[in-house]
Amino acid sequence: NKLQNDKDPKIRSSAVCVLAIIDRKKNFKAMLDMFENDKDKKVRRVIMQVLSIMEGKDVDIILIKALKENDHDTKSKALDNLGKSWGTKSIEPICSALDDKDAYVRSRALSALGDIGNKKALPFIKKALKDKDTDVREAALRALGKLGSEKDIPLLEKLFKDNDSGVRPSAVAALGKIGGAKNL
Repeated sequence: NKLQNDKDPKIRSSAVCVLAIIDRKKNFKAMLDMFENDKDKKVRRVIMQVLSIMEGKDVDIILIKALKENDHDTKSKALDNLGKSWGTKSIEPICSALDDKDAYVRSRALSALGDIGNKKALPFIKKALKDKDTDVREAALRALGKLGSEKDIPLLEKLFKDNDSGVRPSAVAALGKIGGAKNL
């Protein structure tokens, strides 16, 4: 408890790692308290990373709370973990990140939706194809390439004419993933 409240953020981060090594499950409550109370974003990021390798409802709550952080690295790590471990039930919290002002966060949310592999995410992915940010549109195309179907080919063909030269090759790649060589 003493090290968890040390004024040095590196000490607090180290304390989290030691708590995890000793017994993650037994020390979960202490790590959760630190996550909710520590003001240092780096410490909070370390806590979130340690907790994200655990499973369970309580960890999911932390990952969702992390989506409300002001730090895009913390949000991105939470999105990655939600996309890999939480499955279909994470679609809604991940989609909330598609409204984030940070384009990097929106891109990571789209990657997480693609990782989940559930077609319920398709409307959100298709909407993101209209995002003003090139990286977000490219991430949406990668996700559409994983989840889309032959019905999406006309939409992809429209993106061959996108004003941004980075989006056009991503549209071609998505088309290839959806329909194979016959569509190229």
